[in-house]
Amino acid sequence: METLFWTHEDEPFEALEKVDLGNRLDASIFLHGECGIFALALHETFGYEIWVVAFEPEDWGDEEDTWESRLVHVYCRKGDCCIDVRGITDDVDAFLDEFADELYGDDEYINVPASDLRDWIFESMSSETYNLFHNAAMDLIRKHYAEYQV
Repeated sequence: METLFWTHEDEPFEALEKVDLGNRLDASIFLHGECGIFALALHETFGYEIWVVAFEPEDWGDEEDTWESRLVHVYCRKGDCCIDVRGITDDVDAFLDEFADELYGDDEYINVPASDLRDWIFESMSSETYNLFHNAAMDLIRKHYAEYQV
């Protein structure tokens, strides 16, 4: 099962670059850059669980090795399906292939409460910037509602 940008002939990232979001943004920003905001928008719309894949901590127990400092990608899950801006797939290997250069096999998958993710995002950007990205994410989800729904 693959939906939305997985079905294009282009690689998903290249397909996302062609999706104009206005304000000189394209949808690839939600794959590399603002994936957490897109995950929050999916969570708000569909109630999906939010997950983080983080590379393995260098020293377990070091308080500097938080998920935030090791973050590779934020996405959503529903059952066996992984969901992000590319759409839905149940092929976890294909889903994570985009991040293969940053993952080394002993990675950590963490279910993160939406409130924790939102707090972390608000520490790194203004509410105006957040609203710009969040509104763009919600518009994209509304436009492709059925393709993001499990």
